[in-house]
Amino acid sequence: MRVVLDTDVLLDVAFGREPFYDASESTLRWAQGHPFSAAVAWHCIANAIYLLRKQIGGPEARRYLADCLRFLEVPRTGREQAQMALASDFSDVDDALVFAAAKAFDADVIVTRNVSDFRQSTLPVMPPAEFIKHIQQ
Repeated sequence: MRVVLDTDVLLDVAFGREPFYDASESTLRWAQGHPFSAAVAWHCIANAIYLLRKQIGGPEARRYLADCLRFLEVPRTGREQAQMALASDFSDVDDALVFAAAKAFDADVIVTRNVSDFRQSTLPVMPPAEFIKHIQQ
């Protein structure tokens, strides 16, 4: 299974956000056990570092994301995917870019807490808790 994780999954773990932490942490643990079967969009790293450095500091934020990149892929995307995202029916370009990265990664599913933001997705979208249940079947 190939999975693209939205930024919120990374942030839920880094910030210990309840009640989301357990499912997001289990999702990252699955990704760690299946190296490079999960990915994050390039721009999600920039979004995450921006938010993380305010809360935990720049060096710790870099260390956390570097650790994640030991097992997470970053799909190759460029102008074509950006144009697709901008021309899409997604109301939020950030979500459209995640979808474009998922397509470039040939993902089977997008994992995010913000499922409703991905109504335009032609790929299955599920929250971390549902993803964990799905892979346990």
